[in-house]
Amino acid sequence: MYEPNRLSRYGASMYKSELELLNKAQQLAGMTLSQVSKNQDIILPTNLSKAKGLIGQLAENHLGVTAPNAPEPDFPELGVELKTLPLDIRGLPTESTYICRCHSQFEPSWSDSRVWHKTQRILWLPIESGPDLALGSRRFGLAQLWSPSPEQAQQMATDWEELMEALNCGDLDQTGAQHGQILQLRPKAANSTCLHQHVGEDATLIASVPKGFYFRSSFTRSIAQSLWKCF
Repeated sequence: MYEPNRLSRYGASMYKSELELLNKAQQLAGMTLSQVSKNQDIILPTNLSKAKGLIGQLAENHLGVTAPNAPEPDFPELGVELKTLPLDIRGLPTESTYICRCHSQFEPSWSDSRVWHKTQRILWLPIESGPDLALGSRRFGLAQLWSPSPEQAQQMATDWEELMEALNCGDLDQTGAQHGQILQLRPKAANSTCLHQHVGEDATLIASVPKGFYFRSSFTRSIAQSLWKCF
């Protein structure tokens, strides 16, 4: 089970408390992507079609995330994960939220899983989104810290256990995005030719498209309601 610590294998802590981290994140409120990218000497593209992780990268750079793809939270010294949340003009999430890659063969229990590590404490950073809103004009909202309620945590555990059971039975390709109330599994690869090997039911290796865990947009909508009262 993951426990926050002041020193991680990725470097020393930048923050002594959650409040320090939150204050730093809330400095982005009201700033446009053009302003933030200019501050970081990053050229902003006209759209995100070939730069889907750019908004998250800008936020990570601002906050000093050093190991965004690590199995532990983005801020291991605090046990806090950073997630940007695109919201449309109505305050609704525009897409599901990526959590982490699925590694079915290396996660013996929910409390040892990457998903658990990355969802116990999340720093949500809202960002304006919409087809009619120019990328550079999109503004960050007010960052907020969040933890799942006991009921949400139990449902996440149930979703994870059911999805992992299907995967470990060799039903990877039959475990689609329709399964799970809070968590879902979806393809996580540049294209369908990017294959990952996993162990099938008869212990043979099977090649399939890698998948990742995501929060459903219906769930992040409830989070947005509770954090920002935006609709």
